[in-house]
Amino acid sequence: MLTIENVIESADLFKANIVKYTFLKDGPENKTYKVECGDKTYCVRITQSKQRLYFGLEAKKEAQACQQASAFSIAPTVHSTDHNAEYLITDFFHGRCLTDEDARNSEIMKKYIEAIKLIHNNVKVDRFFSIYDRFYKYIETAKSFERKLPDWLNKVMEQVESIKEMRNDSKIINNVFCHNDIWHGNILYDGNAICIIDWEFCGYGDGFFDLAHISRGDMTFEEEKFMLKIYFGHFEMEMWEMLQQMKYISRVYDALWYAFHSCMADDIDQKNLFMEAATKQREAASQFLNRKPHG
Repeated sequence: MLTIENVIESADLFKANIVKYTFLKDGPENKTYKVECGDKTYCVRITQSKQRLYFGLEAKKEAQACQQASAFSIAPTVHSTDHNAEYLITDFFHGRCLTDEDARNSEIMKKYIEAIKLIHNNVKVDRFFSIYDRFYKYIETAKSFERKLPDWLNKVMEQVESIKEMRNDSKIINNVFCHNDIWHGNILYDGNAICIIDWEFCGYGDGFFDLAHISRGDMTFEEEKFMLKIYFGHFEMEMWEMLQQMKYISRVYDALWYAFHSCMADDIDQKNLFMEAATKQREAASQFLNRKPHG
């Protein structure tokens, strides 16, 4: 497995410089490091799973999307992407992940919703990777390894297919370039500017998913209405109803993500933790199907 020491030794960016690094976070898919080199600071993300192989993720196109977004000061500048898609080097943004409170703050909301709109309208990379593709790939991959998926999956996928059909019939921000993983942990805030990171699942798809993924917490009707007015410049109830449908998709996606990793985990304790989280996300999703304004 590639290590941070391997990256520092091989990347031209770090050669002939005094380098020190700090481990930032670990997950089932990536390891992330802060690397200080001379008077500059970088972020190095090392892929540590076979996810790119399973899902056809291309580091080159991820880097292109991130770099295009960086021109609008909403994403970090890309410095290097390894040929084998094993690591990505970008500028380090000195900020913190959004909290639930941040996400509901009107001034911060304006910043990240305008950033999402910039992505939808301006990033152009030849890559189609919708949220629905991810559902199917998780299921297909788990089945190919003969892993048992949860009993509730079939019923959930019936609802997913129904919403997908409704969204396919809609031309409202459909088939736009999306980040596809915009949540609090992927939006950094330094008290003034925001920076959107982790572009590995970006691609053309349903723009409402980006809005739903960042707003799926405990936002009130008025907060969601304000958010939609920032994006569209006006508000109609149809927009809000679409948002609820896609918030269901967002929660169910997380449920399936946890279920997939539960299937693939070898450690029984980790397997049980993932499945417990999957069940909670699935239960949380149901609230959006029949939600009423002000309710």
